[in-house]
Amino acid sequence: MSKYYEDILDIFHVHNYLDVFIYDLIDAMFSLRSSDIKRAKIVFKNLDMDKILYDSYCDYYLIFYNITGYHLSDSQIEKSKFKQDYLNLKELFGFMLFSEDYLLHFFE
Repeated sequence: MSKYYEDILDIFHVHNYLDVFIYDLIDAMFSLRSSDIKRAKIVFKNLDMDKILYDSYCDYYLIFYNITGYHLSDSQIEKSKFKQDYLNLKELFGFMLFSEDYLLHFFE
């Protein structure tokens, strides 16, 4: 196999899906903030939050996943879903900083 494929793991880059998720989420957020909406939507669409549900600190990442999804959504139904998921996580984990106002104005 080493003839046809590059190393997946090396001593400097040991990746699991959480690493990829975080990197791509930051990429989507930065693209959105930079008004590159097309790129942000493509990157965000490829995120699979189900793969990180049992990783450490996934609740923090899901907060920002929902903030980004809310701001990228074109439909009111999607916006409402991301907003409700955000508020549910806020209540479930007791994140007082993450208010509804924080969600609405995050990218301003």
